[in-house]
Amino acid sequence: MPGKSHAEEKILKLTKPLIRDFITKTAEITSGQNTDMSQQQIQDYLNRHLDKGARFKSTMQYLIPGQPVQKNSLSLKKKDFIKSIEHAQEAVTDYTTEIVIQSVKITKDGRKATVQTYSQENGTVNIALDSAESESMPIEGNSTCNQIITLSKQGVIQMYGAQCNTIINFISLE
Repeated sequence: MPGKSHAEEKILKLTKPLIRDFITKTAEITSGQNTDMSQQQIQDYLNRHLDKGARFKSTMQYLIPGQPVQKNSLSLKKKDFIKSIEHAQEAVTDYTTEIVIQSVKITKDGRKATVQTYSQENGTVNIALDSAESESMPIEGNSTCNQIITLSKQGVIQMYGAQCNTIINFISLE
């Protein structure tokens, strides 16, 4: 089919350009910045490009003005990760992200790679003040991630896992 992207055609071996394209496209899709895709298309993409045994671990620090640092860790399997993408897109408005691929190391057989990324993100979240009131608050986040990218037996580039550390800074409007 004309116009197929790298992520849709059968790949014989991972290369740095293919991995960079895949990471960039996946980041655009999961962040909600690819507005041409319906929620179903996003789910279909993730089902195809996340390994069936994919695991995601995230350690987050929340810096909220006037509050002690709050920390949270979570581990998600593929199905829960896909659900979390949908919820995150609903929770944050005016969201932008920029991802920088710091390193790509591909195995000799070209079937697996480890990728280190750094990303900066901005957006606005609604913070519940009490049961009746909420306030919009800008946030800035910085994440470092170590990801494992694999090539399925069918030649589909897939995310096998990711481990990320994120600092989210809530910016007071006062």
